[in-house]
Formats: sequence, C-alpha cells, structure tokens
Amino acid sequence: LTGAVDEAEFLLANRDGTANVVHAARADGGTARIVLVSSMAAGGPAARGRPKGADGLDAPVTMYGRSKLASELVLRGADLPWVILRPPTVYGPRDRDNLITVFKAARLGIAPVFGDGSMEVSVVHVEDLADAIVLAGTAGEALLGKTYYVNHPERLSSAELVREIGRTMGRNVTLLPIPEWAARVALTATGAWAAALRRKTILRADKANEFFQAAW
Repeated sequence: LTGAVDEAEFLLANRDGTANVVHAARADGGTARIVLVSSMAAGGPAARGRPKGADGLDAPVTMYGRSKLASELVLRGADLPWVILRPPTVYGPRDRDNLITVFKAARLGIAPVFGDGSMEVSVVHVEDLADAIVLAGTAGEALLGKTYYVNHPERLSSAELVREIGRTMGRNVTLLPIPEWAARVALTATGAWAAALRRKTILRADKANEFFQAAW
C-alpha cells in the first residue's frame, strides 16, 4: 500500500500482509523462497555523494517507509528462505503513480522541483526491476537472507531528472522551484483533507520529509 488514510492502514497492509504470506509459507512446508519487494523508503535517505547500503542503519522518514521496514522485520524474523529488494522510484510503461506527473508537466514546458533541484536520486526501469525480482527468486542460495538495493548505477539530481524527461519529449523544460515551507503547507492541507474524508493519499505532511533530503 503506497497511499493510506493513516499509519495503521499502512501497517495493516504492508506489515501484516507480509505476516500472512509468511504464515501461508510455513503452512505449506516453509521451503518456498519469499521475495519481498520493499522500498528505498525503508532504509531512509542517504548522504550526498555516499550511496546507501543495506547495512542495517535504517532511518525511514515517512509512515510508508516505516511500514515497509516493519514488513522486512517480519520476514527477517521468519525461519524461511527469503530475499528483500529495495527499489527506488520505478519508471516505465503503465506508470500511474511515480513519474507520470512529471511527464505531464514537462509536456507543458514547465515542471516543479522541490527545493533547488540538487537532491540526488536513483531510479530503476520497470523491466530491470522485474529482472531483479526473477533473479532474487531463482538465483543461487548465496542471495538468501540478504537485502539488496536495486537501481541504475547513475545518480541524477532531481533537476537533471526533470530536464532529461523534457528532452525525451522534445521540450526545454523550465524548472519551478518549490520552497520547503510551501510544500509542507500544501502537503499538510491535502493530508488533512484526505484524513477528514477517510481517503487514501500519498500526499500528506510527512511526504515532505522525503522531498527535501540531500539524496535518495
């Protein structure tokens, strides 16, 4: 679950749903390998210029990230064969939630970036992620019991990413910087509106904790 009414709903789907899978695997003999598609959000942000590794120094900054880390902890505590993958932003065909909004904005020749656009980001194409999931499920036993970040080796700034999207569409994109205070006000308002109506949303106050980091 990427959007929820509150943290309890995130945990119900991501943590408890994983626990249900673990329970089912145990009931079936406990020999099947479980591949958990977690998220970079579970580990938390990185320092600029220093890629984050799966070293256990996890510090998620959102409800979503905490629920994904909770799902990982459920699996790590199970006496079953498992592999955990932590993808960043996924792009490619059929995208409905990630970069599609940036493509739509770039088509108009203007696109927002959070802060000054210097945040370092990693991304992964959906087909590459699918290949990684298959490998995690089928490759040798040396992979078992480990957590892997799966992303392209290139690092981009958020501004470079937006400009690259513009270039693929034949557009020179003008960047519209969004200051942190404005983003926090807007996200607090949308989150409060969604909570009042009991509607799921990814646009809530703590999302700004992701948007204004040095690196992901």
